[in-house]
Amino acid sequence: MKTHASPIIRLPVRFGLGILACFLFSGPIEHALAIPDRQPPNEKLRTRTYRFTARIQANGGVIPFKVGEILHGAFTFDLDCRSRNPARPRHLLDSPHNFLTINLGKQTFLGAGRTFVTVADFDHAEHFGVVAPDLHLPKGWKIDHTVGSQTFGVLFQNAPKKGVIARSGIPEKLVLRDFVSTRELRLTFLNGIQFPGGQVNGMAVVSARIETLEQVRDKPRG
Repeated sequence: MKTHASPIIRLPVRFGLGILACFLFSGPIEHALAIPDRQPPNEKLRTRTYRFTARIQANGGVIPFKVGEILHGAFTFDLDCRSRNPARPRHLLDSPHNFLTINLGKQTFLGAGRTFVTVADFDHAEHFGVVAPDLHLPKGWKIDHTVGSQTFGVLFQNAPKKGVIARSGIPEKLVLRDFVSTRELRLTFLNGIQFPGGQVNGMAVVSARIETLEQVRDKPRG
């Protein structure tokens, strides 16, 4: 599989641990998702955008996320993030073009702040993910927006590895069947959450298994 090299971002320890926490707890699309362009048109920009559906497996007490129901979402990642040190097997890749959105019925949750790509190639495992450190919430929802206190993202993982992820870069194309160990959407509310009709005090984790993945937009280099 063709891959593209990408940058390692040095983050404050608390923020980095918050993102890692997201991943260490280890049908057809029914309606269109809004996937806005976050930057002015750029003919040289190369991104990949995917829609997905995910079936809720656990809601951590956040009752609007009903176990067994389907979530719809989309994410975008920038192919041309460059690695400062390709020899390192773990990458946390920052780009203003990375994007995440999740739909719970008619309610939309949008990634806020800098959304990251995380990619790793170890001897024993490999993974690719898109992670937002914060969310724009629907009306009536409240969370702690302190940087590093929340993580929200998708994770695709093989353990043991299958050679899907190259050591120095991110995949040019994602295929769901290439990832057999983990295909997950995970929303980690470390400091609780309020929602219409209730709240959870303390950490709440919503997890959903990704069942479909469809590429919907490709911006080639001009």
